[in-house]
Amino acid sequence: MKRREVPGFLEEEVRYPKESLACLSHLLFVDYIAVDIFPAVLSPVFVLQCNMEYIELLLSRTEESRLQKGLELYEKSLIRVEDNSLPVDLLELKTFFSVPQNLVKVMTLCPDQTLRTKGLKVFQLSIDKFNTEAKYKFFKGMLKTSHHAGVEGYIIKNIKNQIDCSLKPCNGNDWFLGKHLLPLLRLVLCLPHGPETDLLQNLDKIMESLNLLRYMLIRDKEWENETGIWTELYKIEDSYLKPLRTGLNMSKAHYEAELKSTKENKKIHSKDSKASVCTVTVDNEELPNMTPEMQIQVLQSAIFTFDLMESVLARIEEIIEAKERPLS
Repeated sequence: MKRREVPGFLEEEVRYPKESLACLSHLLFVDYIAVDIFPAVLSPVFVLQCNMEYIELLLSRTEESRLQKGLELYEKSLIRVEDNSLPVDLLELKTFFSVPQNLVKVMTLCPDQTLRTKGLKVFQLSIDKFNTEAKYKFFKGMLKTSHHAGVEGYIIKNIKNQIDCSLKPCNGNDWFLGKHLLPLLRLVLCLPHGPETDLLQNLDKIMESLNLLRYMLIRDKEWENETGIWTELYKIEDSYLKPLRTGLNMSKAHYEAELKSTKENKKIHSKDSKASVCTVTVDNEELPNMTPEMQIQVLQSAIFTFDLMESVLARIEEIIEAKERPLS
């Protein structure tokens, strides 16, 4: 390891490159090289805090070898920490905000499938280590900053798990109930562009949001209303369910019309080989040529997705209608 000479510093204060220290930390805590003679008595939380700076550096790189080291170091640093123990104060530290952001980039943008899978595993492990209040704040921050439907859907799935845990008897946790939960639900149950929201692009978030809402309406009885969902329901109907129903009807009608048109064009031009290939343009960029068969398959897949979304939405509407129906 090459030291960086800094004029005026004592020998023991000479600064080393941060990446070299990151590699040293990986050798110690991942490969366990010389860990038995490493002169330190440190708590797992302190080790995690110290390593976060190096994890941030490694996960900010694009080289797969660096990303691999960053994921391994983060995982090993987290494993020694007790579940549900990290306090909310840690989220005030810069690295506890930037590392999850870098981890999301690995999960969504890294070309290596193994690293993406590993990234998701470590992401969940990091969530498990936070206490309840820290989880609440972490979820809120991620929903505001991730801007990725898959990540938001994954966060919503975790929120559902926390609500389920909170509703169990003698839990004593109110961060995912009542007055604390409702602001979080407003981030979950929203369409960024109202009825004109791209439902396919936001599929993961929308499906997890609908599943969460359906679960809460079934699990939390109206007369108990521990989550506060029944008090907020009329707002959710106006701001989320009705715009979603409108957007779903428009999207489905559009794709069904496109499917019908494509099938008709295929019949008309079936004898013309040159006309059997079409182009699709997205954001002013022309995608590779698609045959009518390929285009039909894409359109049918989209319509099937809308049907799936509609089935969950219809179930929620049935629950609400049953609640509003007067007893005979």
